[in-house]
Amino acid sequence: MALKPERPGIERIKDPELSGRLLGPRGYEDLLQVLRTARESGDAVAEALALERLGEHFDTIAPYDHERAVGYFSDALELFPYWPEAYFNRAVAEIHAGRFSEAISDFDKVEEWYADLDRVYDEEPSVMMGKILLFRAEARNFRRDPGDLDLARHEIMLANGFLPATRTGWYWKRHAPKRLRDTFVGIVGIPGTRGGGLLFILGVLVAAIVLFAWLRQITF
Repeated sequence: MALKPERPGIERIKDPELSGRLLGPRGYEDLLQVLRTARESGDAVAEALALERLGEHFDTIAPYDHERAVGYFSDALELFPYWPEAYFNRAVAEIHAGRFSEAISDFDKVEEWYADLDRVYDEEPSVMMGKILLFRAEARNFRRDPGDLDLARHEIMLANGFLPATRTGWYWKRHAPKRLRDTFVGIVGIPGTRGGGLLFILGVLVAAIVLFAWLRQITF
């Protein structure tokens, strides 16, 4: 992607009172009022940030409405189409909404900006890349198109290499074993199906062997 990523930082909001209202936790009604005020004043940055916060609200706070979250993130991207964080958050919401192919496409967009992510993210680019790989692997595991499970396993392994040995890095590293196990369980069967119990155990054993080999690789 030729164009550089862009982040509509809160410091770019013209009205200090409006920027103050976007800081800290806000409920739906507060964010909706900020959105109205931003639109009335013609402040595109404040509008985009309010839309993005509304997307996060509906994706992470009960009662969830993941489709609505996707819509808010999409509206924010209409204003700032080169905003990696909004693409990433929309991709996560798309997983929750069952839109796995769209999620993978959005994660691909963020990955294209990897070299420039330090310009628009507070996190280290390596942490962000590790998260992209883990979540994209999750989307592949749910979608299960031909080749998805092999790709998912490969991306989980790559994620471990990207994630640094920091507090944040280890937080995300601990998600990798379960995601890797899930890809094997998805192939050999799940409990409750005919013969699923035995196959499930076999799948867990296979995943454990792979995990053991992986841990030896990253330890030595």
